[in-house]
Parts: sequence; C-alpha cells; structure tokens
Amino acid sequence: MVRRLFFLVLFSVLCAGAFAEEPKASFSIAPASPWVASTSIAETPSDSSDESLSYLLVDYQTNVATEQRYTRIVMRVNTAEGVQDGSSILIDFDPSYQKLFLHSVTVTRKGASASRLSRKDVELLHREPDLESFILDGSLTASLVLKDVRVGDVIDYSYTVKGRNPAFGGRYIGEYSCGWHNAVARERIRVLMPASRSISYKLHGTPVEPTHSQNGDTRVLEWTFSDLPPAVSEDRTPPWYIETPWVELSEFSDWQAVRQWAQALYPEAKVPGELATLSDTWMRDSTDPERRARAALDYVQQNIRYLGIELGAGSYTPRSPETVLSGRFGDCKDQAYLLLTLLHRMGIEASPVLVNTSDRTLIADLLPSPTAFDHVIARAVIGGREVFMDPTRTYQRGSVLARYVPDYGYGLVIEGTEPGLHRFGTARGTTADVEVNERFTVSGREEAARLDVTTIARGDAADVLRAQFASRRTKEIAKDYLNFYADRYPSIQSVEQMSYEDDADADVFSTVEHYTIPGFWSPGTAKGSSVADFFPDVVRSEIPVPRTKVRTSPMEVDYPRRVAQHIVIDLPEPWTVKAEDTTSTTDAFTLRTRISSSGKSVSLSYEYDARTVEVGPGRMASYNRDVQRIEDDLGYRLTWSASKPVATTMQTPDNLLSIVILAAACALLLGCGIMLYWTASHVGSEDRQALPLGGWLIVMAIGLIVQPVMGMVTLVRIAAGSVPWTPGWIAQLAASVAMVLAGTLLTALFFQRRRMFTPLFIWLQGGTIVLLLVELAITRGMPKTDSGQQAQLGQAIAAVIGAAVIIPYCLRSQRAKNTFLR
Repeated sequence: MVRRLFFLVLFSVLCAGAFAEEPKASFSIAPASPWVASTSIAETPSDSSDESLSYLLVDYQTNVATEQRYTRIVMRVNTAEGVQDGSSILIDFDPSYQKLFLHSVTVTRKGASASRLSRKDVELLHREPDLESFILDGSLTASLVLKDVRVGDVIDYSYTVKGRNPAFGGRYIGEYSCGWHNAVARERIRVLMPASRSISYKLHGTPVEPTHSQNGDTRVLEWTFSDLPPAVSEDRTPPWYIETPWVELSEFSDWQAVRQWAQALYPEAKVPGELATLSDTWMRDSTDPERRARAALDYVQQNIRYLGIELGAGSYTPRSPETVLSGRFGDCKDQAYLLLTLLHRMGIEASPVLVNTSDRTLIADLLPSPTAFDHVIARAVIGGREVFMDPTRTYQRGSVLARYVPDYGYGLVIEGTEPGLHRFGTARGTTADVEVNERFTVSGREEAARLDVTTIARGDAADVLRAQFASRRTKEIAKDYLNFYADRYPSIQSVEQMSYEDDADADVFSTVEHYTIPGFWSPGTAKGSSVADFFPDVVRSEIPVPRTKVRTSPMEVDYPRRVAQHIVIDLPEPWTVKAEDTTSTTDAFTLRTRISSSGKSVSLSYEYDARTVEVGPGRMASYNRDVQRIEDDLGYRLTWSASKPVATTMQTPDNLLSIVILAAACALLLGCGIMLYWTASHVGSEDRQALPLGGWLIVMAIGLIVQPVMGMVTLVRIAAGSVPWTPGWIAQLAASVAMVLAGTLLTALFFQRRRMFTPLFIWLQGGTIVLLLVELAITRGMPKTDSGQQAQLGQAIAAVIGAAVIIPYCLRSQRAKNTFLR
C-alpha cells in the first residue's frame, strides 16, 4: 500500500501539467454529431434466457476524418445480478488527447422512458488499472451510477470519444469486437473515412463482409451482426487465442511503413556525461564487445528501475536518455533507448525491436500497425552473432549471450535491412531449468526421518528465484517452502535456517533446506507392517491440468521449461527394488521416470520437459487420458513388513514371492489330489446298475461346479493384493488352494457316480467348516475393515447351515444311495 501511494504521489507531481484544467472540462453533455446514423433495436437474443443482462444493441460508429468514435449500448436487466452490473456505466478515455461527450442515458420501464443523465451525477475517477505493474497512463473513467434500476428495465446510453493518440501522426488504427461474453441481439460497426485515404480492414473469426457505400468524399464501411452467441471463457487459454470474432482496420500500408514510423522515435542520441565517462572506462577495460555489452546491460538493468509514464504520445515515444538517467526510472522503450545509446557509443551495432509479450505468433496474422506491439527490447550484433537483450529484466546475470529472451513469435527490428517481420522461432539464451534434489535419511520405524533439499535453478528460473529473494524476507520464503512439504508430511519441521547461493557469472541460483519428519512411517494394512510414501510433488505441479477438460480453445503450456526431481532414500538396511526406466510422452510434455537401488539407498528420478506452447482442442481427449495414466503411476511406496522390507510403487505391488509360494502349494496339493482320485477310481462297484443323476442331485451338481471357480477368484485376489508370510495370508492361501482342488476332485467323482463321492463329500464339508473357523480365529485382531470381518463370519455361518442340510440328505436319501455305486 505504501508503494502504491508513493507512485500515485510521484505520478501527480510528474503529470500536474496534464491536468491543469478542471477535470470536469474533459467531458460535456451534448447531442450526437449529425454524421451518426440511427438504427433499430433488435429483440432479445435467443441465447440469453439465463443471462443477467440481455444486450439488445451494440452500435459502434467511427468518423476517421473528425477523429470521433460513437458508441451506443442498449440492454435489458433480467436478474438482481443484472441490476448490480447494469446500473453502473463506466467509460474510459485519455484526457491528454481525448474528450468525452455524453449524449443520453435513459431507463425504460413498462413502455415509459425517463432520462437519467445529469452532469452532477457523473464522477471522473483516476483508477490506474496497471499501477501494480508500475505503469501510469493518466486515463480517466467517467462513472455514472444509476438510481432505481429494477429487473425488467431497459437501459440505453450513448456517448462519443473525440481524439486520437498523436503518436500515430494522424493515421487511423481501429479494432472492434464482434462478440461479448453475453449474447447480443444486434451489433453494428460503421466506419466513415475520406475516400482519398487508403485504409485496410481484416476479419478475424467471422465471414461477415461489410457493405460499401460512398457519399461525396466519404466512404462508408458497415458490418451488421445478428443474434451473436456469448463467448465462453476457458482456463489456460493462450493469450494469442482470441475467443471472440473481431475486425481490425489500419492506415499503415505495410510493416515497412510501421518501421519508418518507429525509426523517427529513436533518433541518434547523446550519451549523458556521467555515462559517457563510464562507457569510456568499459572500453578501456576490454576490447571484447561481449564484455562491453554486458557492462552496459548490467548498468541499465540494475540502475534504472521500471516505471512507465504512458501519457498520450508517451505511450509510444521514448524519453531521452538524459531524462531517463536523471530520474533513474523508465519503461521498456526508455530503458531500451538508453541501452542502445550506450552500445552505439562503444561501436556495437544495435537496434530497438518491437515485440508483443502475449500475442506472439498472432502478430503475423495482423494488419501492420504500431498497436500490434506492447514491448521494446534491443538487438545487437556481437562478434558476428545476433543477440537480443531485454533491459527490463532486472535480475538477469551472466553472459549476454546466455541471458534468456522468450520466443516472441514475431517482432519488428527497427534498424537494418531485414524486410518485414523478424521470426524468432525459439527462445534465446538459457531457458528455465530447475533441479530439485531431495535426500531422505531413514532410521528405525519409530524414529524421525531427515529430509535435506537442494534446489538448483538455471537461466530464466534463476532470474525468477533471484527476484523472489530480493523482494521478500528469507524467513517468509522458508515458511512457504516448509508448507509445501507439509501437504505431503503434516508433521514436518524445519531444523536449520534456509540458505541460498547466487553464482552470478554462471547465472545459477541455489537454495538448501533441512527438515525432520517425526512419525515418518505409517501403519500398513497387514499386521506389523509400516509404509512410507514418496511423491514427486515438484514435477507433478508442472504438469498442465486444465479445469476445462472438454474445450473449444487450445490449452497453453509453459514452454520452454525443464524440471527434474531426484529423490534418494537412505535406509537402515539393504532394500532391493525393481529397477525401472520409462518415458511417457504426451502432446504437451515428456516425463522420464527412473527407479533403482544400491545397497541401502533407493533412487527415484523424475524429469519433466515441456514440448510445445499449446495443445489444440482436438487433442485434449487423448491428452487427458495420458495425464490420468501418468498421475496414476506417479509415486512410490516402501513397505516394512513384520519380517522384512518390501518396496513397491504406490499403485502396483510386487507380489512375485506370493505367486511363487502359491504355485508351489498348488503343485503339492494337485499331486495329492491325483493320487486320491486314482485310488478312488479303482474301487470296485456293486453288480446292480447305478441310477442316473437326477432330483435334488442336480442342485448339488450346480454347487460343485461353482465352488472351484469361486476358489480360483479368491486365489487371484490373495496373490495380487496381500503381504506374504503373515498368519492370515498363509491360512487364506492354504484354505483356498484346498477348496479349489477338493472341489475339482469332487466334481469328477460326482459325474462318474463313484461310491467314494459320498464319504469324501461329507468329510470335506466338515473340513471346510473347521478351516473357516480356524482362519477366523487366526485373523482375529488383525487390521481389517468391518465389512471384511462380517464377510468372514458370514461364510462360516453359511457353511454350517449348508452342511446341516446336505449331509443328512446324502446319508438318508435312497436316490443318493442308489446313484453312487461304482
């Protein structure tokens, strides 16, 4: 707040002359000019049934010759929220070269219209919306708050802003949106221009061509749009993607005309005396042009603070190097001009370059115009190599050849022979590169673990960290870092003060953190086991995950960017893990995962590398699937069982030992089963003929067939999800294998109607009950859900009831006795 007040006071002192006249004189109430043509108001747009405001008419009319732009808005209030939004009319203009004329403000209610325009109700506000970005433009906002607005009212207001930025030399530039975030029933764009002047227009996202007419020396272009749907905003939309259709007009014939316009803004200037002496020292100290350029860039970046006074033509015209040096502040064009003047004095070829920080590749699709750009950097030729420099990047360090400059898509080099726009193609210098090294030192299960973290940032990432530590207290940053890890380990505590190191020559910034984590091991699902989870949260936070999954706009990706997270876990005893080295590739990034172990250490390595600046909407379905798959596989779990440690990924347990034990048990019991069946099959039969299967025996046949199948399902569940060598695990395994083999044997004996079936069946029914009761007793007290305990008890009760019914039937039924005779 103090800083904001300081800049407001500074701004008022610097710009006092611009507001010498009474602010109320910057606007007046007057009827619209005669050249303004009226138009009809359309009905409510079809796609506005659930909107707070319905826009019935949006009317833009511009007279190029008189430098006037007329606007009329008509809207219907549909909800209480619409009352809140629609009752405040806000109009922005720059009083240094513009004047506002208010024409009318009416509210219509149930067919009766009333004027709401009164000069005393209009307030002029200095809002400075870009103050936090250290930009002061001097614009005013005319504010009119309407009284007594109700749902169902129709608000109709119109005004004209007269004046054009003098920086353009009288040439016309215009942009008109053909869509809003509300539905619009009717929109008109009408442009009047002298027939003698050549003004081009271009359509973006709309096929609607204008009608052409001429009235004497005036040529008229007019676009009409009906029933415009509301624009839909989606998160992570690239700034160079414009959601609504729009029309642009420009009086600049080509990019060469824009270049010539800009050249007049940057004439050769004299180096101020103080800097002349300093630059002479730089030249004496070194003949290397790179060293000289670095000295000049360091001086501007570190001694001229960023502050933009964007008043009128000052929004495009740089201030003189002498003025910038005396105040030691300036915006991008001011700082670039000062840097260029220093480079020229030291014999280095250099030129200003106009770029756009957000539109980037969109520039090539625009009409030639100065408004296509919002930033100025410098281009120099050093040792025959083209180098771009941004003097506003205060915290850059290292060689000018390695300092980061983004891929701006297209830019306009003001000096030189390059025709048209310059294509950047790639970022220059060292891009954002972050490496996080985490080392966990783990002792016994009841002891706290130690976590030491070293973060190494290079290039653009180093500049960001350097700025962070320069603007905030180290203790505040350390607290943020501690809470980052607290999301994963709630009991974590800092044990030493955070430290950092800045290697300016290499442009490397590193930090070191030290923590302790009490209660590091958590109870596992098996009795006596403990688990510890590890997750690459730093890398995970880099993965672009939009809230809007099904999209009509592309998803922006932070590119170029590389982030690596290496986790080393030092354990109290050797720990064997399954080695992995996989690379997952998506439309937005690649992620390499490596897992290994050596002695008492386990290493987890994750490397994220962005691949592109955006992912198109047509690729989002497959991208979302890829991200979900990758996130499901991220993370690692160490399990310390009652007898020995086991390492697993958090999603895919390694149960090789379980499977080996299960196979051995199956082989043993299968051999026993074959021997038993062979013995049973060689028992002699009575002379009388055995009855065929029928009656209630059919129900027994169904149960016998289902029993081995259900047993196999249980075996698969045990092998895939349990921890070996626990009593419960052994009991479940033995019981399940026995049930499968016994069920298979009984089924074979049943359909062959062997005499051995009845006593073996009765014996196995009793054995099943005993096994279930033993398992229930062994596993009692082990960690288990209520539903698991109820399921075990239910199985035992069902077995007892079933045996109470089926065993008497087998012993007393005459049909059973006459069927199993062989």
